[in-house]
Amino acid sequence: MIRFAVIGTSFITEWFLNAAKECNDLQFAAVCSRNGQKGKEFAQRYNSEARVYTKLEELAQASDIDAVYIASPNSLHCEQAILMMNGKKHVLCEKPFASNAKETEQMLEAARKNKVILLEGMRSAFDPGFQKIKENLGKLGTIRNVMFQFCQYSSRYDELKAGKRANVFSWDYSGGVLMDLGVYCIHPMVELFGEPKKVLANAVIVEDVDGAGSIIAEYEEMQVNLSYSKISAGGSFGQIQGENGYMTISDIAAPNEVIIHYNDGTKEVLEHRLAGMNLIYEIEQWAELIKKHSMPEESQAITRQAMKVVDQVKKQVGIQFLADKEGT
Repeated sequence: MIRFAVIGTSFITEWFLNAAKECNDLQFAAVCSRNGQKGKEFAQRYNSEARVYTKLEELAQASDIDAVYIASPNSLHCEQAILMMNGKKHVLCEKPFASNAKETEQMLEAARKNKVILLEGMRSAFDPGFQKIKENLGKLGTIRNVMFQFCQYSSRYDELKAGKRANVFSWDYSGGVLMDLGVYCIHPMVELFGEPKKVLANAVIVEDVDGAGSIIAEYEEMQVNLSYSKISAGGSFGQIQGENGYMTISDIAAPNEVIIHYNDGTKEVLEHRLAGMNLIYEIEQWAELIKKHSMPEESQAITRQAMKVVDQVKKQVGIQFLADKEGT
């Protein structure tokens, strides 16, 4: 049994713990929160015997904790992950993995040095629907055009307009739409097609943060168009167009329906299931890697490539985080 702790008590952590109940290899054993009372109340909802830590250093050195899920503000991912890995803890780090490519390399090096499993919590990458996309991409023939979109109006934007800034809308915490929703478009692009030859990015800056953005990525024989927003609604979907037909993807972050539409008018349904939270797939993968002590080299390579694209976009549109200013 893998005894794990969580850092953070947000709704994302709650989603994670609810999903983790379905994984028989994991046991929720501790939570780390700066507010001890808040942490205690949070832990009680999931395991009355779970320990509560208020100091990260104590969690890192806890001998009865095998692994840690990190769901803190983006700007803290690197420091906290390295601290946990130096304490010989396996780490599942919520997306976005880090603030920039340099932090990404520091985290991957810490995993190698300590011989622990480090995985990015990019839930779409482990979804069975995405595996169907990868397995059947060749049926489309030569790919010519790709569109991925994730546009979801955020209630936090209303708060921002009212003068209250949440971490997700603050560059000080490595927030903004690129890191929140844009990565859901960049990650599958890189996993399916590799790093692009060139990217042309644009951003809509509102209240000193990126609220919406778009990317045109150039490849040898095709182009990819990405669109993402937290200040307008438009849904999450994908379309991959080839010379033999096109593939539609119901939700780029949770591809529960994937269909190929061939040029002759026929269709092939590759995936069709009820929509729902798909965190369980990354959780099961993390647990399996820990059990086998198998390093996720392919996943880490994709994380590295995706973060390189993120850095290019940030540079083009003028996004600069504290981590970038500090040169970390």
